Amino acid sequence: MQRIFYPCEISQDEEGYQVQFTDFPEGFTDGDSLEEAITNARDLLGALLFSYLKHGKDLPSATVPEDSSKNVYFIEAWPDLIKDKVSNQAVKKR
Repeated sequence: MQRIFYPCEISQDEEGYQVQFTDFPEGFTDGDSLEEAITNARDLLGALLFSYLKHGKDLPSATVPEDSSKNVYFIEAWPDLIKDKVSNQAVKKR
């Protein structure tokens, strides 16, 4: 089973913690604490992978950030498990 670690940058400001996934342009979330920001990042990554796979988009390769001065965290993802969820998604009939 494939496991990928996607990098995200987490920065702190006066309103809390901001998260940006470097490999997903639409990958933004936040949290009041660092722990909440990481939890939200995991949830967001799962939703992004689900959406990409559901719509037949190729998943981006996980990159290694070039700027080591930023707070980079690597969030674990299991694309094969998400593919199973997409395949088994119930279809509502009218």
